Amino acid sequence: MKRYLAVPTTVRTLVVVAVLGITGTPGLRAQATPAPDVEFRFSAGDALRIVVWDDPGLSGEFPILSDGRLAHPLLQEIVVLGRSFSEVRADVVDFVGRFHRTPQLVITPLFRIGVGGHVVRAGVIAIDPRASLVELIGAAGGLRETAEIGVLDVVRGGVQQRVRLWSDEATTHNLAQLGFRSGDQVFAPRDPSVWRDYILPVISVIGSVTSVVTLIRLF
Repeated sequence: MKRYLAVPTTVRTLVVVAVLGITGTPGLRAQATPAPDVEFRFSAGDALRIVVWDDPGLSGEFPILSDGRLAHPLLQEIVVLGRSFSEVRADVVDFVGRFHRTPQLVITPLFRIGVGGHVVRAGVIAIDPRASLVELIGAAGGLRETAEIGVLDVVRGGVQQRVRLWSDEATTHNLAQLGFRSGDQVFAPRDPSVWRDYILPVISVIGSVTSVVTLIRLF
């Protein structure tokens, strides 16, 4: 059984994630002990957030182009794909230093992960790979009241895996350590309800049939 970590995020899921168990999930790994802090390297689909103090022209979120460079008319000279975050950060600082004597900036690597299903704001979320899974769900506004508690579906390359959640104190793994990457899709499935999905439809049908029978008797 493979294990993953997470914690709660919405009012309904005060215990949304603790340890995630994923069976048969290619590319997603977990360890019983905290994963080593391996330096992040950029892959296709990733992006880079740059915030330069008092310079909006150099600030923004820039995806990686097909040639491995940043999608920015000035920053395109910086090769990102396959390089470590520290290497790219050093290049960005040097580049910004051409325009600012003492540059003040914040640089953040970004995964781009789709989050959908029964969340408040479905869409593609740009998030720091060092964030937790619960922060990913929180960035989508959290789970709706209709979401199933303790379950997420992860889709990669057309293959879907069910992620089951168990309560646990372990909360040390981030998205990169869990094996997530840009392009992954995370869905919060609908909470199955016997009353809503089975009993109410039957009552509705019975009510309709009764109404029809009543009308027939009247005529």
